[in-house]
Amino acid sequence: MFLRTLFFSAVLCFVFSCGPSSSEIDELLKEANSLIAKESYQEAVNLLMDVSVQSYKADSINYLIGLSYFEIGYNKVEEKGLEEEYEYYWCLGYLEDCIALNPDFFDAYISKYNVLHNLGRHTENIEFVEKTQKHFKDSIHLIELKAITKYGLGDYVGSNILLDSFLTYENLDTTDLVSIYRFKGNNYLGIGAHSSAIEAFTVAIDLDPETSNGLLFHERAIAYRKSYRKKEACTDYRQAFDLGVYKVSKHLKDYCN
Repeated sequence: MFLRTLFFSAVLCFVFSCGPSSSEIDELLKEANSLIAKESYQEAVNLLMDVSVQSYKADSINYLIGLSYFEIGYNKVEEKGLEEEYEYYWCLGYLEDCIALNPDFFDAYISKYNVLHNLGRHTENIEFVEKTQKHFKDSIHLIELKAITKYGLGDYVGSNILLDSFLTYENLDTTDLVSIYRFKGNNYLGIGAHSSAIEAFTVAIDLDPETSNGLLFHERAIAYRKSYRKKEACTDYRQAFDLGVYKVSKHLKDYCN
């Protein structure tokens, strides 16, 4: 219990009468969003943690803390080449609290989906997506998420069928299209269609070359490598490394030198 027990009366004062006003919490939320935009995720957590017990906008507070923990965990995974990181589990807890407080908080469902995907809990995620589809019946984006989950389960053909159906919708934005072609590329890799994988990854990269995710270059490098195109593979490994996918350093050392 350590020091917190010594300040029990102070804690009661904070919760019931001395906590931040609604306008102060609004300002804290703006500041937290600014910190997240700057990728200062731990600072955002530190800022919001002290007000997470408040009832006013508690759903948004829990969501932003969860989102920050997701990014902290994701960055550790990418830097260290880990499969998962404990911040993912903290993230899940805050997102589930957010959804419990506000069952219509769509972004919290999407973020929970992302955590489950990164943890490899794909069977659980299929059930979660199907349950979410019943709640948000008009959201076409859940089709894409279900397709990505099928990819995680190794159902590459089923995943591509869903992705192709998603492509039939009008007014898809660039982010949607990049994601669709990225996972189509990975599905093609899964069935050994390496040339088709390269084409799909290239479409994804070309859709938004200025902000292309390093993962796209990493994944296309794999497709090039499986096609015995070493020069192109190494070019993409280097590009991926330059964009922050540091786990490819082993490939640069062992394969490209």
